[in-house]
Amino acid sequence: MTATATLPDFYERLSAARTLSQFQLETEKCAVEVGKVSEASYYVFSPDTSELKRLSETLDLDQSSLPAKCALLREECREGLALCVPVRHFGQLVGVLQVTSDQETPPELHDLLRVVGQIQEHVVGREESRIYAERSRDLMVQAVEALGSTPDHVKRVAQLCTELAKLLDLSVQLRYDLFQAAQYHDVGVLTLQGQSRDEAHRAHPTAGAEFLRTSRNLRHLAPFVEAHHERYDGSGFPHGLSGDQLPIDCWVMPLAEHLDEFWQRSLRDTYRDKLKDFFKSEADHHHPEVIDALCGLADSGRLEEILS
Repeated sequence: MTATATLPDFYERLSAARTLSQFQLETEKCAVEVGKVSEASYYVFSPDTSELKRLSETLDLDQSSLPAKCALLREECREGLALCVPVRHFGQLVGVLQVTSDQETPPELHDLLRVVGQIQEHVVGREESRIYAERSRDLMVQAVEALGSTPDHVKRVAQLCTELAKLLDLSVQLRYDLFQAAQYHDVGVLTLQGQSRDEAHRAHPTAGAEFLRTSRNLRHLAPFVEAHHERYDGSGFPHGLSGDQLPIDCWVMPLAEHLDEFWQRSLRDTYRDKLKDFFKSEADHHHPEVIDALCGLADSGRLEEILS
């Protein structure tokens, strides 16, 4: 292994991968850095025995690709300068690394692949959890809209939050948090079935925040959701917060949500008339800096794109 890269360095780099595709790419880079390897390609392989059986029945080992041969035989395979090495985790095949090398497999490469097999399972689990969470969120959004929310209301609020946060020069992380929180801002209504429409409307910000706090991965979004009906002048709910009682990032969604609701209820025909009415009757309820950002969004033409 090179003097500039140690096994702990590779462990840290591989563990930082957020998706399986990132993990594959980082594995290939690490394999090249190990030394004596000019090129590397990493193939994730399911350890599912039924898949292995299907491959063994349909592939001709004499004609199949080198990675497929390696996967089926579960041993190193070489053809000229191409070498394939199986990657295992607790004895199960989880991947195949193909490298270009005219040397014997360096022991450092085997050390790296043991780390790859170990970390890959965590990356796969993390990605599966992310996909499950996204699908669950999408189902909740559909359920909220089915209960009477305006179609695409969540989508528009998320877009408005992102654009306003950008104009306010909030950090990339805060922009992403606001976008995520907007996806969940009305989920509280799903937990309040049986209550009257007015009761559920008043209680849903707190109910939604409580729901998010039950998740380690989502609890940081709860303050945004709980505050999305608050107003800078103190006229909102559920807590009647105002001014500096909330940081500016928590005043973004109240404006985005209020604007879209106002827009969908307005009986005016044109974009300009609706916008003029909102600034005349509703703008004073919101944080002045967020209103300034809204003006910038309107001037750029992006606001009309989102609301139309």
